[in-house]
Amino acid sequence: MRAAQKVTLQISQVLRAAEEDAARPFRRCAGLAAPGYASQHTVRSALDLIRELSTDIKVTAEKHNLDPLLLAGVVFAENRNDRNWIRGQDWSSIFGLGLVGGAEVKNLVSPLMKSNPAIGVTEVSLAVAAMMDDSGLVPANYGDLSWEERIRVHEEIAKGLSGDERKRILGNLSDSKRSLEYAAKYLNFLADYRDYGDDYALWLSDYNRGLSNWDTTTEYGRRIDVYRKNIEYVLNWRESPATLCIGQIGCAQFYDSAFHGVLP
Repeated sequence: MRAAQKVTLQISQVLRAAEEDAARPFRRCAGLAAPGYASQHTVRSALDLIRELSTDIKVTAEKHNLDPLLLAGVVFAENRNDRNWIRGQDWSSIFGLGLVGGAEVKNLVSPLMKSNPAIGVTEVSLAVAAMMDDSGLVPANYGDLSWEERIRVHEEIAKGLSGDERKRILGNLSDSKRSLEYAAKYLNFLADYRDYGDDYALWLSDYNRGLSNWDTTTEYGRRIDVYRKNIEYVLNWRESPATLCIGQIGCAQFYDSAFHGVLP
């Protein structure tokens, strides 16, 4: 009981400190806080992650003959609901798991709770990653299966992996560069079965829900349309003396537009 209470206290302290730290730059200019900053904090967090990974995104996209915007759209959509201070916190030390790094809570818990977890910056599932590693796992009639049948195939693939295979793939998915590789391969895999053209919203919808014959897009897929300009902005962002100065002054509206573009 005492151990559980101690962990709960540690987590609450970390969350409180992280929230305060995340908001600190926007408190330096009282009265100039960007409207709706709190409600759109996770949007900014996802855009920050794209800026951080921009070089890797471009290199990986070029390697697989993809538009960097599409791959960046995966990163944005998958991290739209996460906060950057969660990604940066070493949760393993709090939970006493003896791990190294700053994995997200879901990346620590999901593999323990699900047979086919999806983790990493691109949230590729265990089964999909295994399929990208070994095309022999993909049924010859994969494209002819129904959506429900394909989901069952994924579950069976995940369950059929050995402990060592599961550990290896989950380790790969936890690495941002390898996670981007898996995502790029999966985007091309989907395009082998369906011509998405320039309809990135539909392409990303299938990335999230699985290959389908549906013409409808999901909220997940449409995120790239809503935030396209912001994703392009941070993907090609270059730090300048002006943005550094704005960051030091801390005036939220100017700071925000300099680092994320004007949000919709």
